[in-house]
Amino acid sequence: SERKAPLRHGYVVLENDRIAAVGQGTPPTAHWDSVVPGRGRVLIPGLIDGHTHLASPAGMPLPVPPELRPLAAAYAEQLPRSYLYSGFTTVVDLIVFDRPFLDRFKASPIHPDLYDCDGALALANGYPMALDPKEKHWDFFPNFLWDPRQRDSIPARFRPDDHTPQATVARVAAEGGICVKTFEE
Repeated sequence: SERKAPLRHGYVVLENDRIAAVGQGTPPTAHWDSVVPGRGRVLIPGLIDGHTHLASPAGMPLPVPPELRPLAAAYAEQLPRSYLYSGFTTVVDLIVFDRPFLDRFKASPIHPDLYDCDGALALANGYPMALDPKEKHWDFFPNFLWDPRQRDSIPARFRPDDHTPQATVARVAAEGGICVKTFEE
């Protein structure tokens, strides 16, 4: 990607799952475990899908109704392979609302690298919290941001100090999130 033009008649040497050399012409002499001929093909870096919601089967309602669960299970089993088949070697899930789903994705025999932003930072009772049933959205968005205009509708079990931007970002980092997903209203 740093080149102005494609490297034609090139080679890539991998050692211990790392790129050890890239060049043009004949690769350095050595004993190779395997050689993949690429004549007439294009080699590109792995793609990154930086905006996924892996546990949401496209086009299916949430929660998934019983009659669609076999289809959702087949989707979940195929999903890691489909990403790789399409050239994606890394995916980033922006809102983790089903950690076991992501754990199963990572446990697949072959799968792209998976990173996540843990729970999104939604403004209390704002988008997308407002789309969920009121009795559920506090559980769906535990990293919500305190909004003093909403204090009368926020359950008493939550403390304002636990829902500042600093506190919620610290929680995301503690859970292993590599990014922060928030919403502009």
